[in-house]
Amino acid sequence: MLSSHHVSKMSPLKTEHSPIVSRILLTAKSDFMRFGFKSISMDDLAERCGVSKKTLYENFSSKETLINATLGLHFDDHVKQLEKVRNSSENAVDELLGQFDIVSNDLQSLKAGVLYELEKYYHNSWKIFEEFRASKVTKYCLQNLERGKREGLYRKNINNRVILYLYLHNIDAVMHEERGALDEVPIYLRFKETLSYHLHGILNAKGWDYLRTQQNELIDETVL
Repeated sequence: MLSSHHVSKMSPLKTEHSPIVSRILLTAKSDFMRFGFKSISMDDLAERCGVSKKTLYENFSSKETLINATLGLHFDDHVKQLEKVRNSSENAVDELLGQFDIVSNDLQSLKAGVLYELEKYYHNSWKIFEEFRASKVTKYCLQNLERGKREGLYRKNINNRVILYLYLHNIDAVMHEERGALDEVPIYLRFKETLSYHLHGILNAKGWDYLRTQQNELIDETVL
């Protein structure tokens, strides 16, 4: 999930849009997640948004421009949610569970293979996605590991950078699996198992005690 390649800076996100542009963006974002980037055409989007194709192209010069705008909208909202969870969480474990809820809500409606389509067919959009992962995702994951250590909930001897690499690499692997081994496993469950694996690697006894009080679906009491 974390890329070391240099990518161009993301364009500043607009905070306000006209009603038509807002409708286009929200509809496109939903359709891209549900059906994929490749199968939805600009004609389809114009019809679903209730606008003419001319109006659609007046606001977005190409399909990739529209994809980039929907990614920007999604990332902006994602960061706001992550900030809210961090500021309101009781501790690092609570924050990590909150992050899981944010991502899992997105994944519930995400079509398998969407990320593969983005990488293969829309290279500039993929660079924007990579930059978000390399900057924002890395930042929140590292801060959570540091917080957990400070609060005495995570193992003190873990190497943050190594754990971060393993965690993001594992997420990337299960989300991008293309050889059929995980075809029958929904993306949401792939992420859930990856986070559970992560928790089993970083929590100490105090961390497990707290997680037990949450009665969370990510833990297996038979191994505690």
